[in-house]
Amino acid sequence: MSSTVRTPTTCRSSRTGRRRTPQYHALLPTDVKAGEVGATLSDGVLTVTVPKAQAAKPQHVEITGS
Repeated sequence: MSSTVRTPTTCRSSRTGRRRTPQYHALLPTDVKAGEVGATLSDGVLTVTVPKAQAAKPQHVEITGS
């Protein structure tokens, strides 16, 4: 049976001795600007910025009868 030691920057398996970078996956909602998603790593803290897309604004359409 293998055990795993996790740290903020690496993940090491004691069975194989290999190091690998941890990967995190997250699903984004549909109302975000996916092209403007950003991330920064500072002092071991990962900050992810996900800007919201502007909601569609309702339009007023005047209908006149003849």
